[in-house]
Amino acid sequence: MSILSTTLSAYTNLLSQTWGARWGGRVSSIVDQSPLLALAMSKGAVHFEDAPYATRPFTHAKNPNIQTYAGTETLNSATFEHTKLLKWEQWGQISCQSVVPIDDIDKNAHAKNAVENLLKTEEYIAAETMAQFIEEQLHTASVSSKDVQGLRDQLDFTAPASQTATVGGIAKSVALGWYNQYQAIGGSFAVEGVKSMKKLYRQCSRYGRHIDCILADSDIYDAYEEYLAPLQRLEQPSMGKIGYDHVMFKGAALFNDYNITESSGEAFFLNMTGKTVDGYNFDASFLDPVKGKSKGPVDQGNMQLWFSKSAFFKSSPWREAEDQHVLKNKTRVSLQLTFSNLREQGCLDFTAGSFQP
Repeated sequence: MSILSTTLSAYTNLLSQTWGARWGGRVSSIVDQSPLLALAMSKGAVHFEDAPYATRPFTHAKNPNIQTYAGTETLNSATFEHTKLLKWEQWGQISCQSVVPIDDIDKNAHAKNAVENLLKTEEYIAAETMAQFIEEQLHTASVSSKDVQGLRDQLDFTAPASQTATVGGIAKSVALGWYNQYQAIGGSFAVEGVKSMKKLYRQCSRYGRHIDCILADSDIYDAYEEYLAPLQRLEQPSMGKIGYDHVMFKGAALFNDYNITESSGEAFFLNMTGKTVDGYNFDASFLDPVKGKSKGPVDQGNMQLWFSKSAFFKSSPWREAEDQHVLKNKTRVSLQLTFSNLREQGCLDFTAGSFQP
């Protein structure tokens, strides 16, 4: 196919203007490379909205005006944080630009579909790169206003009374019930590891819902897998089907997470919806911001990914640069990580500061 006989529409990224099967195929290729993204989307823990910031009701705050009473006794009337909205103002803004020299296209000009295949390969590489980068952003603490405020910005590896970070615009406080759970394994994993995991799971499940997934470093994953008898090494078929190595812990899928430092002995216990859903029910059309199917209630569930629907892997057409003989294509996405109840989230590590077998 000659570059001269091909319109710009031939170079349009699969995510840019097409919302049918091609959209589904491209989004799936992004999602399937990230267990955290895959779980959030398969469980419906996503929300699309264009706004200056993400807001969620502080529905799990403690009301200080609870009491017993008798007769004409004056009732408590303290003001409290329940009337506030949790607000995340920092949008993570991620961009990836693909550049293809026209020389490479010219050399294959007479090969059937060579131009499309070359550009599709570049698009796929961009999708892979963005998925991996998003996964990294979701795990780490932000260093600039352009970053996603990740798990380490919002969940602390310290006791609740010592947590002072501001999450969703409200400072962490035991009095308000705005803190995450934490357990430190005091000895070796062989002796204390599973005991601590069970305790943290109970703490996170105290308020009526249960952990959806556990993200652990490779040493915790391997040690827990060894702890299980062969017949106990159950998997969630839906996640195994798309290639994620994991085992089950009390109904939650436990993953070896490569974005957690190896041998750190750290793990995140995460609650997305409070439900154990076995079935990879990801439907790409559900995530189509143009059709508006994805804007659901934001006061349900717990951990939730917010996407700007105008910048959900939005791509420009392939165009020739003005001062170079190259074709360029840009893809962008804006997102935030939000929570409605930190008390259902947990962090696990070792008192010694690293994994102890």
